[in-house]
Amino acid sequence: MKNRGRPSDMVKLLCAWLALGWSAAAFCQDEPTAEEKSPKVEGVKPDVPAVEGEKPAVEAPDEEPKPAPTEEPPKLPSNSELPWKRPTPRLPSGLKPIESPLEYLELRGIALSEWERFHDGAPWGDDDRDPLLKLLLQFPRMGLAEVARWRKEEPDWNILTPSQATASRGQIFQLAGTVRRIEREDLIPELVEIYEFEHYFRLTWFPKAAADEGLPPRPLIAFVRRIPEGWKMNEDVAYPCSLDAIFLRSGKLTPEPADEPLAYFAGDRAAWHPAEPIEELGITAQHVLLGKCGLDVGLLPDLKDSDGHPFEDVDRDPFYQTLSATSKMTSAQWESAGVKPLEIAKLLSAPKEHRLELTQVEGNVRRIVKVLAEDEDLKQRYGITHYYEVDFFILLGDQAVKLGPDTKEGKAPIYYNEFPATLCVLELPAGVKEGDVNIAIKTPAAFYRVWSYKSEYIKSFNSKGRQIAPMFLAKSFSISKGPVLAVSRTDLMVGAIGLTVLGAIGALAYYATRKRKSDEPPEKLGHIA
Repeated sequence: MKNRGRPSDMVKLLCAWLALGWSAAAFCQDEPTAEEKSPKVEGVKPDVPAVEGEKPAVEAPDEEPKPAPTEEPPKLPSNSELPWKRPTPRLPSGLKPIESPLEYLELRGIALSEWERFHDGAPWGDDDRDPLLKLLLQFPRMGLAEVARWRKEEPDWNILTPSQATASRGQIFQLAGTVRRIEREDLIPELVEIYEFEHYFRLTWFPKAAADEGLPPRPLIAFVRRIPEGWKMNEDVAYPCSLDAIFLRSGKLTPEPADEPLAYFAGDRAAWHPAEPIEELGITAQHVLLGKCGLDVGLLPDLKDSDGHPFEDVDRDPFYQTLSATSKMTSAQWESAGVKPLEIAKLLSAPKEHRLELTQVEGNVRRIVKVLAEDEDLKQRYGITHYYEVDFFILLGDQAVKLGPDTKEGKAPIYYNEFPATLCVLELPAGVKEGDVNIAIKTPAAFYRVWSYKSEYIKSFNSKGRQIAPMFLAKSFSISKGPVLAVSRTDLMVGAIGLTVLGAIGALAYYATRKRKSDEPPEKLGHIA
C-alpha cells in the first residue's frame, strides 16, 4: 500500500503566526505557488537536516550549546513518491486551528480594516482596487483543502441586502453560472513588483441559482487570476463555469440599469464545463460529457507536454477530477458516449489527439495496488480517500508494436502478444483483492495520457530509456471471459506510479504496428523492471 498527499498551506500559516514570538523557520518553510515556480522532481536537495546516522563531511566548530529539538525534523521525500508528496512539518501542540477565511487573511496581512474599504451599493472604483489586489495575491495560497472546508454552497441571494452583506463579507461561496464577458486588467510595473502578478481578469457572470430563483437577469462580477486557455476577451461569449470565490460586497440593488452588477467576488481560477463541442479547441462531445460530471475541461491544455513523462505536479487536478468524473457517469451516459474499441497504436503515436477519449479497455491483469490519497481537499472536493492501480497487459492479437525506427546503434523494441498499460479505479469488483493476480478484465474508461517508468527491457535497447504505457481511468472494471495468458513471477509488470518512476524520457518516439508473419515466433517480452 502506498501513501500520497500534499501538506496543507494552513500549517505554513500557523508557522508564520508563531514568528510573533519566535522564529518559525525550524518548523516550516513557505512553498512557492504554481505561478511562481514549478517544483522539480529530480535532482533537488532541500536544505534539511542530514538523515539519521549520517555524519557531516566537516563538523562545525563548537559554539554556544543549543537545546535538543523536541520534534523529529521532516524526512526527505523518496524518489518513489509523487511530486505533490511533501513532508508535513510538525507543530507544537496547543495551537488553535484557523477557523475562517477572514482569520487566515488577517494572518496574511489583510486586516479587518481593509474590508471596510468595500462599500455596498456603490459603483466599483479606486478604493476597491487595493484590497482586491491583496486578495488576488493571497487567495491562491489559501490551499485547496481550506477553500473546500470553508466554502458554502451557492449563496442565498439575501446576502446582497445591506443587513446581510456585512456579515457575509469574506465568506467563500461555490458559484455556478455562465460567463458572458471577459476583460483583462493589466497592472503597472510598480504594482507588479508589489503584488507579484502582471494582470487579472474581470468576468461578467450570470449565476444559475439566481435565475432559478426568478431574480432579474443581473450579472455578478468575479475577479480571477487565471482563465482557461482559448477563452475570448472583450466580446460576448457564453462559457458555463463554476468558481470558488470570496464575497467582497454587493452592488446597486435598484432594478435599473439592468447591466449593473448585483455583487462582486474574487477567486483564483474559473472551472470550465462547456455545453457543446468546440472543434478548434479540441473539445469533443465526450469532453462535454465529462464536464457535466464535474471535470474542468480547461485543465486539458496543462497536459499537452506530459506524454512520455512520469507523474508531475501538473497531473494532480486533471487526474483526480477525471477519476471523479468517470465514477459519476451512469450506464446510460457511457452508452450514449460512443465508446469505441481501444486502438493502442493511435494512443501511442498521437496521445494529444485522444486525450480523455472514452474507449473500451480489455486485457490481462497482473497486479493490483491500493493507493491512499490522504490530501484533505481530495476528500472534501471529490470524496476520494484511495484508489487502485491495476497493472495489466493489452492483448495485441496478431499485431506487433514497434517503438521507434531502427538506428545504427541497434534495433528498436518490438512488442508481440501484449503491451503494458495502467488502469486506475476507485472500486474493485466483488471477490477481487489487491496483490498479484491473473484475470481478464473489460471496462469502458477514459484514456488519460501516456506515462513512463524504468524498465530493464527498454534499458537493453537504450540505457537511458523508459518504458511507456497508456493510462486509463474508470470507476471499476468487470471480470471478462477473455483469454488469460500463462504468467510466471518474472512476467509481473513493475513500475507502478510512485514506486519506480524517476525521470522523463522526453518526446515520444515513432510508433508502428504490423501484422506478425505466420512463421514468425512470438518473442517473450523482457520489459519487466
